[in-house]
Amino acid sequence: MLWLCGPPGSGKSAVGWILHAELARSGARAGFIDIDQLGMCLPAPSDDPERYGLKERNLSALVGNFRAADCDAVVLSGDLGPSPGISSETITGASLTICRLRASPDELRRRLTSRREGPEFVAGALRQAEELDRTSFADACVDTDGLTVAEVARLVRERFGGSPTERVASTSKGVTPAPATDTVGDVLLVCGATGVGKSAAGFEVFLRQRRAGLAAAYLDLGQIGFVSPASPGDPGGHRLKARNLADLWRNYHAAGARRLVLSGPVPDERTVAVYATALPAARVTVCRLHASPAELARRITLRGQGLSWPQPGDPLIGQPQAHLRLVAAQAAAEADVLDRSGLGDVRIDTEGRTSAQVADLIVGRW
Repeated sequence: MLWLCGPPGSGKSAVGWILHAELARSGARAGFIDIDQLGMCLPAPSDDPERYGLKERNLSALVGNFRAADCDAVVLSGDLGPSPGISSETITGASLTICRLRASPDELRRRLTSRREGPEFVAGALRQAEELDRTSFADACVDTDGLTVAEVARLVRERFGGSPTERVASTSKGVTPAPATDTVGDVLLVCGATGVGKSAAGFEVFLRQRRAGLAAAYLDLGQIGFVSPASPGDPGGHRLKARNLADLWRNYHAAGARRLVLSGPVPDERTVAVYATALPAARVTVCRLHASPAELARRITLRGQGLSWPQPGDPLIGQPQAHLRLVAAQAAAEADVLDRSGLGDVRIDTEGRTSAQVADLIVGRW
């Protein structure tokens, strides 16, 4: 495992995704985990206000499941505070290397301001950078001032070096989901075609649960199953994601959550059943979002330009128009198949609506 840590704006996710892709191209089966995706559970437990302990437990579960899915390497990005509890001793069966990315205060301020982060967020990031500069838990530190993401990835690769050996073809059929049998609650699964706005609307629904005073958690299914290449015994990675979902829901439930909002691609009823079987004690509602081909094409173009929902590892960012048009055509066909199948308990037409307006409609039906 290679863990990239550092303050917001240091480039952890972007650099980590490049390294993950390079590992996959080299012949390794590589996983990618964004630690920030593993703590979206509010309100935070009183004994774990920053949810670092919760993230550590979730991370340990995911790494174990990735190993069971026959991963050779896992790239982690994100933070667990100035005194992380994750080590090679706490995650059995894996060797861990920690690389801290840093940037000067002026550079961090410039990057975060360009991302349109508010003054409080920038001030918090600068404090976090100062705290990390006083730590010594990382194996190495790479200064990112004045460097592109690709240049930072090259420095990290050179520092920790070595290409993984070519993997032997595996007979693994993937992990078998272990159901979360004792975790009652209400689960909402927001699905739909590529570009329909699943993540943006799902996260808005999660925020509405919090504003209503409900203990809730949020998960993007696409963020808990990054393995390349995918296991031949688990096309789409749904069994791995379901296993991760069950383990994360146990930890969120133990932290007090009784509502869980999920977003992600679900192509058919059989896949819905895979996720529902992993949560047998919960009441699962499937909400399918829909949009016209023209609207899907417009949203996919925005994603390609980086002007949409920020998603670690988004495969559309920076792609040429020809590729985006192909993705849009595939999304339109996907939406048509889903609509004809009648998948889901609730169907919401997102045409001409913002993610907030779509979230209002979902909450009204859930």
